[in-house]
Amino acid sequence: MLILFDMLELDGQDLRHQTLLERRKALARRHPSLGDARRGTLFHAIVDGDHEGIVAKRMDAPYRAGKSPSWVKIKNRAYSKTGSGGMATVSLICA
Repeated sequence: MLILFDMLELDGQDLRHQTLLERRKALARRHPSLGDARRGTLFHAIVDGDHEGIVAKRMDAPYRAGKSPSWVKIKNRAYSKTGSGGMATVSLICA
């Protein structure tokens, strides 16, 4: 699975102090053809591909390495653990 949803550096400039919303705008400017996949679209792709889930991040939070209270894991309750062995097959790119 290839999902572009965040950008931590652009042309040598560290973007980690910026909010996720600001970083996603920078990503969209850099890759305007990516479009804007919505949460429901992404989660349906995760469910349809039998993947474990997604991690949702607060749009107003800066990047923090490691686990963060501003991140929430949303599990796919139908995940079978016999899917693609950790290798995703969905081609979904969002900005």
